[in-house]
Amino acid sequence: MERAEAVVIGGGVMGTSIAFNLARRRFGRVVLLEKGAICSGTSGKSSAIVRTHYTTPPTARMALLARRIFERFREEVGGESGFVRTGMLVVAAPEQRGAVERTIAMNREIGSSREVRGLHYCVGFSGHGFKLAPVAGLLMAEQIVDGRASTLDIAPYRLERFGEGQALEIGYPRAGVVA
Repeated sequence: MERAEAVVIGGGVMGTSIAFNLARRRFGRVVLLEKGAICSGTSGKSSAIVRTHYTTPPTARMALLARRIFERFREEVGGESGFVRTGMLVVAAPEQRGAVERTIAMNREIGSSREVRGLHYCVGFSGHGFKLAPVAGLLMAEQIVDGRASTLDIAPYRLERFGEGQALEIGYPRAGVVA
């Protein structure tokens, strides 16, 4: 009969991390059991989003530590993880503003959030994104590089217009569709 000090069942991201860290701490013989291939279950279907913006301090701290491991993956684990730090955008309903602001403040306090400078947004809905993407890309590049779009005036599309009650009527005015 074979013996092991630890048997980890499941070779997803959690199981492999547990087995790796037990072995790294020289716990003894560690056996990882997986019925299929490593990360062949839900871990293999993950969108691989690494974020630190959580509503509770313990989870936010744990996520921050995890992100730091991804940032130093070569030194911590060996090899490349493919991690690319890109940032995050939170979209919420107006009535959720207070909760979102409290969460952002808490995340800044523990060191997982930073101020966003130079945020540019370009959003579409339905088929409009696809139809308008070629010119939207051009206008956004002008806005980012030159500080303004010169091919077309995009001021009417400011996000602040909603708070000012200045929505544009587009598409189907009789149906009450506004953007």
